Amino acid sequence: MLREQLFNSEHFVVRRISGEASFSVGGGSVPTVLVNIDGSGTIESAGVEYVLEKGGVMLLPAILGVCDYTPLGKSTLLEIALPATS
Repeated sequence: MLREQLFNSEHFVVRRISGEASFSVGGGSVPTVLVNIDGSGTIESAGVEYVLEKGGVMLLPAILGVCDYTPLGKSTLLEIALPATS
């Protein structure tokens, strides 16, 4: 799994995450937007799986916390969130 920070401003942070094995998305105390730019996979939260296909967009509310993303083959996501606050 490769996690790269592409952009970081006072308003939002953009990371690109690529991999073939499961990885964590979302978390912290802020909502997160996921954009699938290649491949497909599933996101699990509270025992329920949601499919995220290429071109798909999903909002993860902050209350969900960290979720597991399981790629179906190689997959690349953009993870967009508010910056961490101190």
